[in-house]
Amino acid sequence: MVKYSSELKAEVVSEYLQGDISISLLSKKRNLPRIQVGRWIQNFRLSGADALKRRRVKRSFSVEFKVDVIKYYQTHDETLAEVSAKFDVNSCQISLWRTAFRTCLDTLTFDLILVKLDQKQEFLIREKLCTPL
Repeated sequence: MVKYSSELKAEVVSEYLQGDISISLLSKKRNLPRIQVGRWIQNFRLSGADALKRRRVKRSFSVEFKVDVIKYYQTHDETLAEVSAKFDVNSCQISLWRTAFRTCLDTLTFDLILVKLDQKQEFLIREKLCTPL
């Protein structure tokens, strides 16, 4: 996966926002994937300039947080990109969580094993994980 500098992303988004060029032409001009340029612009619009900065630290999320994000996405009329911006999580990561919740066989299940919960709490979380999305 190619990593792009924050400066390049800011330049590309700024050039697009000046209004003189389409995403397709800009991506060709800069020799960048069109879909990537579109994501940068969308992320900038949803979250501002901070959305263009790379994270240097790998983050981990609790099972409860993952369930809350998925439930929010299911119950609100917002796009995956909007939910991603709201919770400051990559949209691809949310998609992976949704897939894991559907199957109950991914790392989230292992997270449940590691978390010491009484039976009632464990049942409630398992119910959330195994409910078809």
